[in-house]
Amino acid sequence: MRKEVFRNAFVHFDFDEQSKVFFAVYLPETEKLNEELFKNLIYEQLKYVSHYQPTYYLDNALELNFAISPELQSWAIGLVVPKWLGVGVRKYAQIVPKDFIVNLSMEQIVDEGLERGIPIETKFFDNEQDALVWFAQ
Repeated sequence: MRKEVFRNAFVHFDFDEQSKVFFAVYLPETEKLNEELFKNLIYEQLKYVSHYQPTYYLDNALELNFAISPELQSWAIGLVVPKWLGVGVRKYAQIVPKDFIVNLSMEQIVDEGLERGIPIETKFFDNEQDALVWFAQ
């Protein structure tokens, strides 16, 4: 069963122990994010990923209203990916946001990870249900 494990004005993290899915759901208030606040969200996410050790990570960025700079993208990848690999994340699904600029910055993060040879399967979806079906395959 999916259970909320963290919430603030910008995001909530949920975890489903049975399916081993970690959910990051960004909220409309992300329009008020800045670089420092975004970094704090990444650090917070890492704490919960370390604790719950998911197999699957679903990043619901439909309401994400913060464009992530290339420098911030590189920083996030360098910090997040080793932790995800260390706890056993095998698949990463991203629910694509409506805003093209934000969508582009999120896709660039994934592309950079792929260029670095990160062995986490990655796929984009427009809804959570299709991502969950993919996780189960």
